[in-house]
Amino acid sequence: MLSAQPDLPRTPLRRTPTGLAIGLVLALLVTGVVVLLGMLRPTTSPAWRKPGTLIVEKGTGSRFLFIGGTLHPVLNYASARLLIGAKMATAEAGSATLDRMPIGSPLGTPWAPDSLPPHQPTASSNWLTCLGPASIVDTGPRPVSLLLNPALSTRALPSDAAIVAAAPDGGKYLIEGGRRMRVTADWVLRALGADNTNAVNVRSAWLDTLPAGPDLVALPSDGAGAPGPTLDGHATAVGQVLVAQMGANGTHHYLVTSGGLMSISATAAELALGAPTAELAYRGQNAQPIEVSAPAVAAQPITPTPPQLSGMAAPPQFAAIDDADVPCVQTTSNGGTFQTTLVTAQVNQIEASGQTVQSSTALGLANTDRTADHVAVPPNDGLLARTTPVPGDSSGSMFLVTSMGAKYPIANDDAAVALGYAAADVVPVPPEILDLLPTGPRLARPEGGGA
Repeated sequence: MLSAQPDLPRTPLRRTPTGLAIGLVLALLVTGVVVLLGMLRPTTSPAWRKPGTLIVEKGTGSRFLFIGGTLHPVLNYASARLLIGAKMATAEAGSATLDRMPIGSPLGTPWAPDSLPPHQPTASSNWLTCLGPASIVDTGPRPVSLLLNPALSTRALPSDAAIVAAAPDGGKYLIEGGRRMRVTADWVLRALGADNTNAVNVRSAWLDTLPAGPDLVALPSDGAGAPGPTLDGHATAVGQVLVAQMGANGTHHYLVTSGGLMSISATAAELALGAPTAELAYRGQNAQPIEVSAPAVAAQPITPTPPQLSGMAAPPQFAAIDDADVPCVQTTSNGGTFQTTLVTAQVNQIEASGQTVQSSTALGLANTDRTADHVAVPPNDGLLARTTPVPGDSSGSMFLVTSMGAKYPIANDDAAVALGYAAADVVPVPPEILDLLPTGPRLARPEGGGA
């Protein structure tokens, strides 16, 4: 047994409760720290481990998917969207954390875009397809530049302004009223007053951005020179051109045919007067319209006008384009309706905005003989395009046009949704315009769904 020693500073039994008190305080402190850490750092998996998350490494920007305990590098942002889907989340993780994880094989589509165009719910676009200046080519077609939503000024030519274009195959076309019309014979241009007009050498791809109008052909000439009806006491001949003032309807032109009078436009009248058969119709005399009265015309049978003669109402006025400007085709789309206009733009502005199309090996892009020589899409611009239906493709094909100046085929609507687009974002674009863009790889979701 212990005996008391009154002279000691502390009794021996007091050490026991003191130790217990200190231990209890320390235990409470440790418990509190653990609880606090648990509140601040939950024991659940970090955000980057969650399915459907694109992991971005801090400091490097490298991207990964965490699948089955393994990190898989993702080749590009478009591939990440196609693999994960529209509800993709993004989380950052430090290299110290990711370095402890096993690395698997890369995932995604090589050369798919690394940035996606913004949403374009307006369903509209503005394209400018321009020729290069004549000074940069000695012979052959001029180079072609394609610009999307260009920030440059253009000059609209009058609606009846025209130029003559020479295709690589030797054919010539009259460009007027936002369309192209094939010239079927040299005399056609002479009849329209274009004999001194120098034809512009163009690529077929540039011509095709213009809708096709009627061919400029000779008018019906069967029986040219044969006797026609007598009008106002004047004998006429088949192939001659008549002109009459039809009251409020203005001036009308008619062609004398073996079956009656055919109503024709002023342009068709010029073609009839300049055709080789006019010499027979006018018996070697100067071919000029013959004035007749409206009642005389009304008394004659009127024959139907062939569709190919319903072209230009008035003869074209050939445009003079100076060396500082080049002709361009402006194509605007709005809700599936396209408007094509012939304009001019300044060469220096086009050269400042365009970029040369790169080779397919450099960027994974495929070029064809229809690809433009220069393409310009503004930064952070582009669109989800659907071609207008054509034979064999009734619904049209979808393409993603990016600021890289390229188009990427979209496999289906599911892929478009995975990339973050909706039906309202689709912009109709003529296939002839999209043909001018180099083509990247097809963008499709993996079979069986995403990651």
